[in-house]
Amino acid sequence: ASEWGECDSTTEIKQIAEKFAELANKFPELQAKISHRGRYFHEYSVDYDFYFFDTETGEEKNWPENFQEKEFKETCAKLFRWIYRQLEKEYEYQNSAECIDELLVINNYTFTEQGKRED
Repeated sequence: ASEWGECDSTTEIKQIAEKFAELANKFPELQAKISHRGRYFHEYSVDYDFYFFDTETGEEKNWPENFQEKEFKETCAKLFRWIYRQLEKEYEYQNSAECIDELLVINNYTFTEQGKRED
């Protein structure tokens, strides 16, 4: 068993990481700059700049003919969606009655019948 545990979420992030590793092995000279634009944060609010550098001289070179920009962007979009879902899940949990109840118990908060916190 993995130290991450096994669930849909970890399986998915492992697949995304494997795809990035595959792309890195296929294109070791690739450098990508991903920058945010706009007001919102989602997979469509980013710009991509791709650069290829000679691994020996460090000089920029032309894109390899077999580089599939779309494949890289799709993998990034999967990662962005995965992160967004994790943030949504955490937000929902942090605002759940279950989490609030746990915090009240852990911190030994008590309340009066009128709902005021006792010291």
